[in-house]
Amino acid sequence: MFDEKAVMAYFRTTEDERAAKRLAGQASPAFLKEILFELADRCEGGWIVSRAAMRADAVSDAVWPIIRSKHPATYLYLCARLRRGTSEADALELVMTCPNSIMNQTRGLAIWAVGQMGMIRVLDEIVARGEELHRRDLEEFQCFSV
Repeated sequence: MFDEKAVMAYFRTTEDERAAKRLAGQASPAFLKEILFELADRCEGGWIVSRAAMRADAVSDAVWPIIRSKHPATYLYLCARLRRGTSEADALELVMTCPNSIMNQTRGLAIWAVGQMGMIRVLDEIVARGEELHRRDLEEFQCFSV
C-alpha cells in the first residue's frame, strides 16, 4: 500500500528524486496540491513537477512563481496544457533562458509550448535569434568538453 505521507517524509529527508517521482505518479490529487510548492522548489526534474501539477487538484498561485523560476520550460508546458495565460514577452524571455545542452535539453519543450499557445510572433523571434542561441549552445557545449 502506497503511503504518500511516508514517501513525502522520506523525500524531505533525502531529496531522493525517486520518491518525488512516486509522489507525482501515485499521490492523491489533494495531497499533490498540498506538496506541489515543495516539489517545485526542491526537485531537479521539471518533468516530475509537471506530472505532479497535472495530477494535482489545482496549482495554487503561490506555486507558479517557483515553477517559473526553477523550471522555465515546465512553466511554459504547464501554461500550454492548463491553459494558463502568459505574455509573449514572458514566453520569449523564458525560451531564451532555457538551455539546450547535453545535460539539460529543455529549450525544445519550451518552444513546443509556445507553439501550442499559438504565439507565432514569439516563434518568429526565436528563429530570428537563432544565431544567438547557437552561440550560447556552443559555449555551453565547450564547458562539457574541457
